[in-house]
Amino acid sequence: MQACMLIAYLPVEKFMGHNLSKVAQCCLISGTIVTPFWVRFPLCCIHSCLTTDVLHQLFQGIIKYLIAWCMELINESELNCQLQTLPQCSGIHHFKDGWSKLSQQMAKVLLGCLVGKVPNDVLTCYKALLDFVYLAQYPSHDDDTLEYMEAALTLFHKHKEVFVSLGIQDHFNVPKFHSLLHYVECIKQYGTTDNYNMEAFEHLHIDLAKEGWHASNTRNPIPQMMRIALAKHPAVHAQLIWMIEELHSVPHFSKDLKCFLNSLLPLDKQSLMHSYSIYKPQMDELGNDVDVQEGTETIKAKPGDGSRFDTVVVAHSTTAESTGLRGVSI
Repeated sequence: MQACMLIAYLPVEKFMGHNLSKVAQCCLISGTIVTPFWVRFPLCCIHSCLTTDVLHQLFQGIIKYLIAWCMELINESELNCQLQTLPQCSGIHHFKDGWSKLSQQMAKVLLGCLVGKVPNDVLTCYKALLDFVYLAQYPSHDDDTLEYMEAALTLFHKHKEVFVSLGIQDHFNVPKFHSLLHYVECIKQYGTTDNYNMEAFEHLHIDLAKEGWHASNTRNPIPQMMRIALAKHPAVHAQLIWMIEELHSVPHFSKDLKCFLNSLLPLDKQSLMHSYSIYKPQMDELGNDVDVQEGTETIKAKPGDGSRFDTVVVAHSTTAESTGLRGVSI
């Protein structure tokens, strides 16, 4: 990952014709780096391929810095006391036992813990960065919200030297802080950050990989993991094929599904049933079920001598009626 970031942020002239491993060593990055395939592409801009990432850059980057600075500004016991005394609020985790490493939850209460305990410039920096973090997650943006993000970032840079003067931070030449400069432009080019945030994929990794691995016997696990993943409850139950084709704009879904199912089934031999029994519950005068043999009907489809093919009317739509053929199939 460090090698990719190095290649991406250095101009092409810096490593064209040079040993990239030596360039990496000069930048204190270990590992073998090969010449990237896109170096000689005249219209390729690798910088545009690197999008911002709320999970790793903001929550696992900026918020972790804010929490670490807290431990330098006030001691842990005092921070625990501040967390415990905060009033409970709907939708916000209450840290009744004090300190926690749940950084996404801590971000919501962090500012309230520092009021009256740190210098005003520190509070201003915390407020600016927290504003930026939550503004960056807006599901929609306009010129005003993007200006709010730029104003919050400008406010942080205006007061950030307080951390250097307090001896908490030596400098701010940190990739996580540098990435904040690209958020507004990235949103303008690619849309809101939920389009390329890694949090959704990280969660899918837990559902589809980690849970499947633990549920398997760890021997040839991939087929077992696939069965476990497919067995999870679907988002929509028993949706009609024509509705899938219409809602998801896949007009050839039924055809492709048939081809896929035919590829899974052996075509040279199939098991057949010549009859199918249907039980129709009978009711007495009080409306109770009566278990009688007359309630069972058998549908037959038998070829050859004594052949019999029953006609069945199937209601496949909510518009089906007891009379007429609308909403039914034969």
